[in-house]
Amino acid sequence: METPQSGVSAIRDREASPETGASRLRAGWIMPPFFHELPVDAPDADSAAARLRDIATTVLADRPVDDQYAFAVTLGSQLEPMAQGNVIYAGLCFLEVEQQPTSSTVLVAQLPHDNDDESVVPTLLDTLKRAYPDHEVEQTDLPCGPAVSRIGPSPFAVEDASTGDVTPVQRQIIQTYVPLPGTGEMLLFELGVFSAQGWELHSEVFAEILKTIDLATDEEIAEAEMLARLGDSSTRSRGELDEETKQDFAGISAEVLHACVGRDRFAPEAERLSATVCPDCWGKALRSPCLVRHEWRLSDVPEAVLREATNSAESRLPSLGWHVADLRPHTYIRAHTERHTVVVTIDVAQRRLLAEVTSMCTRLSNNSLADEFG
Repeated sequence: METPQSGVSAIRDREASPETGASRLRAGWIMPPFFHELPVDAPDADSAAARLRDIATTVLADRPVDDQYAFAVTLGSQLEPMAQGNVIYAGLCFLEVEQQPTSSTVLVAQLPHDNDDESVVPTLLDTLKRAYPDHEVEQTDLPCGPAVSRIGPSPFAVEDASTGDVTPVQRQIIQTYVPLPGTGEMLLFELGVFSAQGWELHSEVFAEILKTIDLATDEEIAEAEMLARLGDSSTRSRGELDEETKQDFAGISAEVLHACVGRDRFAPEAERLSATVCPDCWGKALRSPCLVRHEWRLSDVPEAVLREATNSAESRLPSLGWHVADLRPHTYIRAHTERHTVVVTIDVAQRRLLAEVTSMCTRLSNNSLADEFG
């Protein structure tokens, strides 16, 4: 992995800058269970050797002991360079593509930078474009914030520990630099794929891993846990939601309102637009927001209009791109698109309509891969 040298090696518990007080910024992410984690955090050589033996005997279960031993030794030879490069996670992935075995590695390093939060992304873009003019370098907007990615070839050589023979290895990489706000540090996520056949699948898995990156301060975690105890998993986002998001949700809510009761003008009551943690991410100990929720109420609706609301929604929503998943006459509607879900509750006796429009989770948007993440 091509990284600068530094003395930073901690993860998941970093002191924030003085401007944010004594708060800690905690970083985490989700790795699929089919990855084999290398013992970069092993406390001693014996425990590292035991874990490498477990990986070798699992991955090469049908191979001779000598092959397993050689594989474990080869993996072990990489641990010291990883420690020097401040690697805090390393994993191997083996997947079949069209019944052919393919493999990849994912490394994560924690590195310092000399820029403030506003300039770190533009500086990274400029630096990487000049250093790698033939590679694809671009800004990537992740759920946790802006990042910079580089894609290109990165061949290397492997020396056989027993014979000394050197074998060239072709590899295509994606490096994604994720700044940690207020710390002067960043996480570098690197994917290495060793065959063109496996590139599409492994890069897709890597993209889903990046979406799970979670950054939250002690205060945000404490607030989220307090709200959860009160039965509310909503959390405030860092800064106000942007105008585009507000307008987007206002338009969707107006569309839903018109489908239900035929009103063109949207005048919500008790309106709340908030960044929220979905139940799945909460269950995985992720605490920073992954979706947006717009809640509102409409009162003093004629009883006759409310009684027809479910029929009206059932006929109008599909033409607007919504799939009606559940409908209970006069009381309840649930529908969704690829990007949003809406739940409408009707209270005829109180002459009111309650609605909740929610975006899909931004961390695991690929349903075909989401189930593979633990």
